Amino acid sequence: MFNCWIWIFILLCRRSIADENSTRDADIFPSSPEIERGSTLKLFCVLGKHYTPHRNASHIIWKLNRELIAQENYKIVNETVSSITISNFTHSKAHVKCFIKYLGKEQLLVHTEVKSGFPPGTPRNISCIYDVDIKLTCNWASGRETNLATSYTLYRKM
Repeated sequence: MFNCWIWIFILLCRRSIADENSTRDADIFPSSPEIERGSTLKLFCVLGKHYTPHRNASHIIWKLNRELIAQENYKIVNETVSSITISNFTHSKAHVKCFIKYLGKEQLLVHTEVKSGFPPGTPRNISCIYDVDIKLTCNWASGRETNLATSYTLYRKM
């Protein structure tokens, strides 16, 4: 719940800054998310200034790949921001698109690619080569394929 409020705060701040000189029709946040497979995906679609006089967030519709997402997953945050929540996201890779519906037609506003995977396993079979005062190079087996960008931190004590 706290993360949701942080995202809303970021969106509202970005929105006020972006409105000053933005020419974009819409933005989607987070952009290109990577989540744990089976978890909940939450995205926000923010209308640009171009649309606000005539349309609002209630005109936004969402699609996962080419399928319309059910309206019960939508939430109107304010007049320019719509969010979508998809529980138990199991696609390894999918496209989520935000459209505006006006006068019976759908116009693509913005889209993003969502990737999901599993957390990496504990590194094993670690081996390192140290070239004196030049560089340290390490290799390891990760335990399981994750399909997610993963960062490891190695601490060296002298």
